[in-house]
Amino acid sequence: MAKTGDVLKKLRLQKGLSQEKLARVLDVTTRTVQRWEQGLEPSELKAERIKSFIKSGK
Repeated sequence: MAKTGDVLKKLRLQKGLSQEKLARVLDVTTRTVQRWEQGLEPSELKAERIKSFIKSGK
């Protein structure tokens, strides 16, 4: 099973978003997005935001 960071990075790139733009969409810092993509798992609240982002297709 793919890790959250791997999935997030793949979707971010598919959507043509920079880490900075994704951070704005998810209301987090760019550093937080970087950490997730490097393997740090998000908190439950942030995970819900990520799920919403993935489901929205935006």
